[in-house]
Formats: sequence, C-alpha cells, structure tokens
Amino acid sequence: MSLAKLESIVWLDADAEVENAALAPLSELKIFLPLAGLVNVAEELTRVAKNMEKIEKEMGGLKGRLNNDKFVASAPEAVVTKARADLAGLEAKLTELETAQSKLKKLK
Repeated sequence: MSLAKLESIVWLDADAEVENAALAPLSELKIFLPLAGLVNVAEELTRVAKNMEKIEKEMGGLKGRLNNDKFVASAPEAVVTKARADLAGLEAKLTELETAQSKLKKLK
C-alpha cells in the first residue's frame, strides 16, 4: 500500500453507498475515494463532466448504428449483440457518474 500511499483499503458490499466520495467505475469494480480534505471538488466535477461527455459521445455512436435498420439487418448478430451490450454498459456507467456528480455538487 505504500506505492499508492493508501492508508487502508476497505471492501464493501456491491450495493453499498459511500458518502462524500468520488466514484471511479470500472468494468466490474467501483472505486470510491474519500474526498474530505483530499480533492478539489471543482476539479473533480470537471473530471466527472469530461468522463460523462466521453461516454455520451460513445453512446451516440452506438445508438446511431443500432437505430440504422440497414446496420442491424446486415451486420452479424454477434456484432449487433455486442453493440447492444456495450450501450447498456455505457448507460450504467453514465448513471453512476451522474450520481457521483450530484453528490459532488452537494459538497460545494
């Protein structure tokens, strides 16, 4: 833990909520970082907003493909299924980031 300069690591239940913490959602892992005295809230809000913009852009591309009847009809089923799964994953990440953003705004 000295490499990351962490005081501790705490494993929580999957549905646990953490107050006053930044969220970094990974594929099957959520990392919560306590903010009290550690993070500039304005900078963290900017970071979250940038991540949200990136995800929204990716979602736009996937939605465009999936709303294109020609793509859905001609693409291999595995490609269409993967695009739908990717879209669902991005939607979940966006929801998590929106929640983190609202929590950060309460800290201002």
